[in-house]
Amino acid sequence: MYNRRKYKILDAYENGYVTMQQTLTKYSISEYAFYDWKYKYSKYGIDGLKESRTCKKYSNELKELAIEDYISGKFLQSEVVKLFLT
Repeated sequence: MYNRRKYKILDAYENGYVTMQQTLTKYSISEYAFYDWKYKYSKYGIDGLKESRTCKKYSNELKELAIEDYISGKFLQSEVVKLFLT
């Protein structure tokens, strides 16, 4: 089942009931979390808001590549996460 809280937060913002700053403050969430939810919802629909029940394992090689790309300055942290860890 999808996370209703995430959906309600996104819905309130998308319908103009709250501003971005009000959303972050009122619901005590980070800007990164909000944009992550928004991205997943836009890409996967309501299924993108499901809570993950598994802990993902990543190889050391993949982690090192992600770190190298982030340190190089070519990518923002959010871009590295999307490229390597989703």
